[in-house]
Amino acid sequence: MVYGPISLAPETPPSILKYAIEDWYKKYYGHLDAQNGVRWPQDDYLISNSSLPRATLIACGGFDENMPAKEDYELGFRLWKMGLRFKYLPQARASEFYVKPSRYVLSNDGRSFGKTEVLLSRKHPEYRSYSALAVLGKVRGWRRLWQRFYLEMPVAPVGLLTPAIWVCDKLCRFEIMRRAGHYLLGVGRGVVEFRSAAEEIGSIGALQREFGLRLPVLVYSHVGPSRPGIAPAATVSPERFERHVSWFAQRGYTGIHAADWVRWRRDGTGLPDQPVLFTLANGDEDLAQYALPVLRHYGFGGTVFLLSGQRCGAAACAESFTSGGLNSMTSEQIRYWSSQGIEFGVQGRTHLYSPTLSAEELAEEVDGSKGELESCLGSPVISFAYPPGLQNLAVYDRVRRAYDLAFVTDGKNEGLNHLQTDPHLLSRIEVQSTDSVVALECRVRWGYNPFHKLRIHHSERT
Repeated sequence: MVYGPISLAPETPPSILKYAIEDWYKKYYGHLDAQNGVRWPQDDYLISNSSLPRATLIACGGFDENMPAKEDYELGFRLWKMGLRFKYLPQARASEFYVKPSRYVLSNDGRSFGKTEVLLSRKHPEYRSYSALAVLGKVRGWRRLWQRFYLEMPVAPVGLLTPAIWVCDKLCRFEIMRRAGHYLLGVGRGVVEFRSAAEEIGSIGALQREFGLRLPVLVYSHVGPSRPGIAPAATVSPERFERHVSWFAQRGYTGIHAADWVRWRRDGTGLPDQPVLFTLANGDEDLAQYALPVLRHYGFGGTVFLLSGQRCGAAACAESFTSGGLNSMTSEQIRYWSSQGIEFGVQGRTHLYSPTLSAEELAEEVDGSKGELESCLGSPVISFAYPPGLQNLAVYDRVRRAYDLAFVTDGKNEGLNHLQTDPHLLSRIEVQSTDSVVALECRVRWGYNPFHKLRIHHSERT
């Protein structure tokens, strides 16, 4: 398929839409020029100025007439997945004579695009994180309250914007009016799209569950009594850990597995309304004695990240090793807890990461650890935890090819994960030994503890 740029014909009558579309075309085709064509699935695709063999169009089934909008993108997406080559020709220009009124864009286009975002995401799961609906989970603070307000209004608020947009249209020769009209159109159309999507799915709550969920991921470095060689700040006592899990259960949270997040990202199903992911590092004997029984007592899942090289290698699958004076979980324990609903991932073979590792050594650390743990468990391993502070582009690239998910823990990228979060750069929140349930409340609501940040700021100043 070959395709070229589109511009508005000079005869197009002036309106705020004309100027808005001219601006969008300029940015869109400037983007395509910079990267030499469209990249699937993240880029929009306009089929208006395109050409392909008729036999190819018939073979793929043509346009999907169930799509009320973006049928060009959907067709292009299907052709791309079939292996069709796309060629961008900047010199193959076409002109468009545009006369749509603003009220049509607000009402008809807004409703059509809202429904289409749902249909596209369900038909092509790869599109979900690029959908306009994916921003539902990204919105935070007072904007989230405002979002909920306009979605739940019994009457669409767009009618309130129509008079102001009409005035901007009449005075569009002035730049300030064009900008104001463009902004109002964007707000109005966004409201209509989200409400239309909620109507298509069935309710606002269903829309949030399918596209707007946010996931706090907690990481516990050590659960158990204080041990020599393990930092006190990283040690959470068994009593405090049980208070944490009990608090989550009382507040209606459900402890999930990393695999549940993978499934939700793919098809929008399988998650409770308030998910939380407990991740536990190192897989030592204290973990098996003090942490995992508590999670299962409250019906929570969780993911344990292991060093595989000294635990599940072919020559030492039944052996254990010591870390901070602790023995690791044995392979028998790992298989037992896996059968009890605890998920296992890896954080490498030996933790001996270095920027100077060769490609072969890096593959041994990243891919080798996956194979060793899979041999030990007899089931696929889908998640990886980067060693703190030892990340670079080569590691990221290797991990992306081997795992569905990967987690970072560096204290700087704390936050809640949502549909647009890179699945191989998922944030984790480090739980400290002194964290109370109030600190946990802050962390799962906002992704960080503001009191902890204030203490750090105060200590830095003093």
